[in-house]
Amino acid sequence: MLDKIELEIDDMKIEKIDLESIVSKVIKEHKSQFMFNIDLKDTFIHSDERTWYYVFSQLISNALKFGEPHSVLKIYDDSKHIYVQSQGDPLSESDAKRIFDKGFTGANSINKGVASTGFGLYMVKKALNHLEDDISVEVDNNITRFKITM
Repeated sequence: MLDKIELEIDDMKIEKIDLESIVSKVIKEHKSQFMFNIDLKDTFIHSDERTWYYVFSQLISNALKFGEPHSVLKIYDDSKHIYVQSQGDPLSESDAKRIFDKGFTGANSINKGVASTGFGLYMVKKALNHLEDDISVEVDNNITRFKITM
């Protein structure tokens, strides 16, 4: 994925995909570690399935690393956005501003002693931008919410 995005190699296959189905595949890998609340109303979009699988894999992986054990990971949408929301140690305002920067690992990675390369969320942003979508992060107390704008 890194080479494809960094070198702008375009082998994406745009087709009608079911986001709820993709999320279900990703969470099967993490079932025992989190409880999931999935509410994707408008689950069909025209996009690249492999890219969306990568996006959800990275967001769920980050939630597992930094979320509270056995908390509920919420994945939901409205007509223009998809949200991935977790509870745990909140990001600082300064970390939230840099979380999509290449190589940035942040204070939570250091404080929790979690191995982190700082490339996962950077690649998520690049991949979504390649699809002409975007991602941002919102922090409210102990809630971290990724917001994907389509």
